[in-house]
Amino acid sequence: MRFELIGKTKTTIEGILPLSEKSGQKDVKPAVCLTLKTSLPNSSLNMLGPAVLPFLYENTGKNTGQLEGIQVVSDLPNLTPVALMLGALNWDYEQTGCKLVIYQGASGHADIKLKGGEVRKIKTVQNEGGTVDWTWQFYTADVDEDIMGALGVIKSLDRDLELTAPDLISKKQPQLLDEQEQLTPAGALADSVKKDPEGKDGKGVVAWPFPNAANKDGKANGAAARK
Repeated sequence: MRFELIGKTKTTIEGILPLSEKSGQKDVKPAVCLTLKTSLPNSSLNMLGPAVLPFLYENTGKNTGQLEGIQVVSDLPNLTPVALMLGALNWDYEQTGCKLVIYQGASGHADIKLKGGEVRKIKTVQNEGGTVDWTWQFYTADVDEDIMGALGVIKSLDRDLELTAPDLISKKQPQLLDEQEQLTPAGALADSVKKDPEGKDGKGVVAWPFPNAANKDGKANGAAARK
């Protein structure tokens, strides 16, 4: 699951709750929790997983009152019987490390930029016709007096905003050697002999993989052996 709003997306600022966050033993810094509501096509449910959209929506051929010349919101405009029974859905999901930009004005100077935020308490209301109302909270302690003042005057207003989720961590893991290929001390010594049979100094002396350890004959290795 990955919840984000790419590009300017019209959103209603439903609530602004000033908070405080304890830092250390005595320090307290300001924080804020925004409650936001965004209406999106039901294809946005794919952010919750590929099985969610067909579970909640279908195309029954039922007339949903679509007006001629108006762009169709979705090719699955009808709620399934299960969706009608479930109603609004609360999703047990939190997403940290998010960035939120609230756009204000054409110049960009008044834009409110918040980072290090946490998206939580996501709620979806599925509507007949193919739209979904998303209600969600954005919590952050990355605020100061100027930002709190700017937020205080936009409550209940509609604003374009953009939510960026944290970068995905690559799931590619280093490939482990097969059991037969795992290198043992003896194997490392044999491998070094193959690569440099004359040794570093050209006298046939090969450094043991563990410089401070003794070789198989009980003699010191590496530089100590050359002495």
